[in-house]
Amino acid sequence: MKGGSKSLENERFKIKEILMRNILTQTWLVHQLKKHGVQTDQTELSAVLNGRRKGNKATKILITSLNILNDYEEKMGTKETYLKNGNS
Repeated sequence: MKGGSKSLENERFKIKEILMRNILTQTWLVHQLKKHGVQTDQTELSAVLNGRRKGNKATKILITSLNILNDYEEKMGTKETYLKNGNS
């Protein structure tokens, strides 16, 4: 996650893209974050994903969200299917 705000912007976009691709909601992600020890709510997550909230907690939310979503796609096989369809 190094590289400043441009990197964070890319991470926020990746999270939104993965949620949409897998038809997952931000509510689902909030519950998963709580299971991983990150206390947040829908309002805070939305602010982080839209770049309105910054700082250490926002960075932790982004990193943990990407880990959760990458694990989800690996387990569900959606990452492979998505790449096989020619999308990236």
